[in-house]
Order: sequence, then C-alpha cells, then structure tokens
Amino acid sequence: MHTASPLAEDEVDPHAVTSPLEILSILRAIEKNKTLIRVHASRPNSTIVTTLLEIRTEDRTIVLDCAPQEDINQRLIAADSVTCEASLDSVNIRFHVAQIQSCTHDNRPALYCGLPAQLSRIQRRDAYRISTPIANPVQCKLIHNETPITLTLDDISTSGLGAFDDDQKLDLTLGRLYPDCSVDLPGVGQIIVSLRVAYSEQRTTANGKVRQRIGFSFENPGRATEMTVQRYVSKLERDLIAKKKGFA
Repeated sequence: MHTASPLAEDEVDPHAVTSPLEILSILRAIEKNKTLIRVHASRPNSTIVTTLLEIRTEDRTIVLDCAPQEDINQRLIAADSVTCEASLDSVNIRFHVAQIQSCTHDNRPALYCGLPAQLSRIQRRDAYRISTPIANPVQCKLIHNETPITLTLDDISTSGLGAFDDDQKLDLTLGRLYPDCSVDLPGVGQIIVSLRVAYSEQRTTANGKVRQRIGFSFENPGRATEMTVQRYVSKLERDLIAKKKGFA
C-alpha cells in the first residue's frame, strides 16, 4: 500500500479538518452538489476533473468517476499519492489519498480510494485574486535547502498567491512552510511573508509547455502586509480599467 505525503515535520496545517464526522459532512456536500473535483498525481504526472459518485461508509471509501482514457486512470492508480481539490461554497477543499484503485459503479468503470484522514478547508473570505502581469512578471524569492529560489507569480490576493516553479526545485508537501519570502510588488513596495503550500498542479500552456504551479497561503501576514497587497491589487485593477478605456 502506498503512503500519502505527510506534512513537513513539526508543522501543522492551520486549515486542517480532522473530525471524521466533519470530513463526512463536507464530502457529502460535494457529492450532493455534484461539485467538480480536480484529481492530480505528480509521479507519474496525471490530472483529471471528476465527480464524487458515492461515499461507502461501511468500508470507509469514496468512489470517483474515472477518466475516459484508461492510460490516465492507470497513472493515477500507480501514483504514490494523489491530491484532490474542489471548491465548495467559495471554500477550497483539498485532501490527499494514499492509493486509488479501479472498481465499478452502476456497472460502469470507476475509481475508489479510502476516506481521507484529514482535509484542508481554506476560506477565501472576501479576498479577491487577480492575475499578475505577464509582460512585467512579479517575482517571489525564498530559500529552500539553503539555496535561493526565484518563482514567477501567476496571481495574488490578500490571503495568498499562486506562482510557477519552472525548475521544480521546491518541496510540494501540503502544509510545507517557507518563512521570510520576499515579493517585490511594482509601484507599491516589497513584502516579507511566510508562505505555506496549499496545493500544486501541472499546468499546460497554449504552446504545450508544462509548468509546475503552486498555490501558497500567507501565514500570519499581519495587517501591514495585507494592506500593501491590497494596494497592489487595487493598482492592477486601475491599470486594467485604464487599458479597457484606451488610456494605457
């Protein structure tokens, strides 16, 4: 049996839900609403968008719809760990499962896995996430294994940011904390903030290039940091409005 990737040692996911009853309640809401779930494995790389077909409480498993392509299903089955992500009532739900296996549901091929022991529930509140410029990319600098790493931002909000790790050098363990990261926000200033890995995914660009994208949540950012990020978000909004009106 494969084992799921644990949190980094001595670190606790601040968004973790560990109550079995609460986990069941969240999963049942996902099932009832037919919420789309992104299922992703990095080794071997495979991603599908699916739905939760059934929760089998008697053997503590969940059944997912499978991909039409059998090779994709087999890559998920072979993976050491699989990450599932869904958005429920504007709340991001993420959890790891240790192993996916094939099964049938209503006489149709399907996939099943054990109930997660915990999941992360990240409330976005009123944080508005906005894409950062491509022509003048925003960079985030951090230290990993005593080595400086530079990431290119994809988007940002007062609760976190998304960034590309094109060299794939970072530890993507859910909950991994990177302290004292610096982000230079053009026209506004620099912020120093601790980043916690919330999720990761492989994203394919229009020209076929595959990029590793990581979603980070801010760890206790402080009011000053939130205000600086909000000023930058507002600046980007003004720039977009000016561009649409032909002023930029």
